[in-house]
Amino acid sequence: MIDEVYKEFFADRQTKRALDSSEVWRNYSNAELDHDVIREKVALEAKLDEENAIFAEIEGFRKKVSNNPKLKSYFKKVSLLLQEHPELKQQVDPAFIKGIELLDFED
Repeated sequence: MIDEVYKEFFADRQTKRALDSSEVWRNYSNAELDHDVIREKVALEAKLDEENAIFAEIEGFRKKVSNNPKLKSYFKKVSLLLQEHPELKQQVDPAFIKGIELLDFED
């Protein structure tokens, strides 16, 4: 952020040297750099939390299907049907196909 502000308002070397010699500017720029690091860390943690929630949801669905023989046989039939007739894959939501591929049909 500091670099963006600097590039936008102060383009010459003399101004840069003057700002770098200012203790107030150095403290401000260091604080902003620290805030940028914290913002990036928070964004990364939020992304990881979202991914973990998605993985937990997928795992819960896999367990639900594996514990229900009727549901498992239904998805197995659908999987076999999609393998036998690849042209059907174009008519089905790609996310559904990926979900079926994640299921384990082995007994």
